[in-house]
Amino acid sequence: DLVVDTYKALHAEFGNTRNRIEHFGLPSTKNIQDVADFGFVPVPQPIFLEELGQNFISSLDDEYLSRCYPVKTLLDKGISVAFSTDAPVVKNVNPWSCIKAAITRRTSVGNTIALNESISIQEALYAYTMGSAYAEGKEKTKGSLEAGKLADFIVVDKNPMEISIHTIDSIQVEATYIGGEIRYSKV
Repeated sequence: DLVVDTYKALHAEFGNTRNRIEHFGLPSTKNIQDVADFGFVPVPQPIFLEELGQNFISSLDDEYLSRCYPVKTLLDKGISVAFSTDAPVVKNVNPWSCIKAAITRRTSVGNTIALNESISIQEALYAYTMGSAYAEGKEKTKGSLEAGKLADFIVVDKNPMEISIHTIDSIQVEATYIGGEIRYSKV
């Protein structure tokens, strides 16, 4: 509430400066509506569902659990969402694991949290690419492969759209390009 209220005050004084809210893990319905109305950008880390999910289950009542990292609700409201791993806070900094957690919503021991907030692989990839570029204010130069953009991208060993979500975190980077130039190659 404090962050949203502060951003609303800044919005009143300076207009839309595209403020981002890290985590946004347990927002109220009012918080979500304010984010939608004012154009703030939530940056949740779904990997917390896997790494901290059992703590959430043991500490939060059903009402709180039902709105834990409500990514689907945010997207359904037309809110731009950006993902990150929150490294080095979490142990697992693999972005594919974060994507898996956003889709499966499973804890480290297999329990699920607010499964109705699960999103698709396409939505998760978008949150990591265009969503993150938008949160940074760089959507005109980053986040997708288009003429005139920076051409920062990776080449992976498996197509994330064609493998089981349960093995998506096994995807390996084969090459990394920055500005269209190769900067890393596995071979």
